[in-house]
Amino acid sequence: AVPFSRRQAVQGAVAVSLIINLMMMMGVFYGRSHSFMSEMQVGWKLYLTFFLWHFFCNLFLVFVLFMYDFRIVKTNKNKLKQRLWIACGTILICSILSPGLAKLQWWALGGNPGIGENGFILFNVVRDLMVGIVVTVITNNIYLTYKREQTMLANQKLMEENIRIRYEARKNQLDPHFLSSSRNPLNGLIGVEDEKSHDYIDNLSSVFRYTLQNKDIGTLERELEYVDSYLAMLRIRYGDNLQVRYDIDERYMQWQIMPASLQLLIENAVKHNVISNKVPLWIDIATTPYDTIIVSNQINPKADKSPGGVGLANLTGRYSIVSDRNIVITDSDGVFSVEVPLIKNEDIK
Repeated sequence: AVPFSRRQAVQGAVAVSLIINLMMMMGVFYGRSHSFMSEMQVGWKLYLTFFLWHFFCNLFLVFVLFMYDFRIVKTNKNKLKQRLWIACGTILICSILSPGLAKLQWWALGGNPGIGENGFILFNVVRDLMVGIVVTVITNNIYLTYKREQTMLANQKLMEENIRIRYEARKNQLDPHFLSSSRNPLNGLIGVEDEKSHDYIDNLSSVFRYTLQNKDIGTLERELEYVDSYLAMLRIRYGDNLQVRYDIDERYMQWQIMPASLQLLIENAVKHNVISNKVPLWIDIATTPYDTIIVSNQINPKADKSPGGVGLANLTGRYSIVSDRNIVITDSDGVFSVEVPLIKNEDIK
């Protein structure tokens, strides 16, 4: 139920009234000779009538107490004032309603010669004041639970917003860099090899459609289509000096991968290694039985080493946001490889 609502007040009143009246009836059944009901005529109809009158009178009183406490909690945020208002209000409500309800029960049950009316009323007032304390405790627990849930929701929203901002910041780092690196080959083709420049622009359009789709994660199948368009652009520039070999298990095609992951790794290999007729660059892209995909290439470093690592750090950061699995970077025996996790839909954070 919605916190501090009329519906919750009714539910609380029913629960409290049932418990109190069941306890009272147990006392009547098992201790008649020692109670103020000792001289009541034994009979199930009498007990049922007694129970129902007590139950509905308690239900009304407890409902009023809950509604009053809920109103104070919702409108007064000062804890000290809350407690003072609830304490004073509980005493006042019980002092006014309890005697009236007790007289109504006394009249409906036809009185009881074994106990005086004043004693019956006093008993009900004392009992209802104790009920008021129970209602106050329950209201306080509801309030504390509500505040705790609100705090948790607020913290969760802040975490989600922080993750979204971090992810967008990392993703946006890729776009200017990619645009800059793609522009230079195009400038060399325009006016010299127009047909190739048209093909380059077509593939560049496909690449940008993929990068601008604004998805946090996508399927391996879609990523490989994107890689094909990107490689078509590179082959216009490098020809057969750039070769890519695939070894992809079909069962991984619908698994998830971070968008532009493979493209970034291919771009890094092209950026940092010599590509020529004498020294062609071979890149292998293969899935593994461990739910990963590896991009590897032989190392033929360029003489003028440009600073690197930003792209890989970016990829590592993006994966840490959406998955508990990390990328693995290996540089040994003249081969550089990066192992990227493939993620099932249910495993995404």
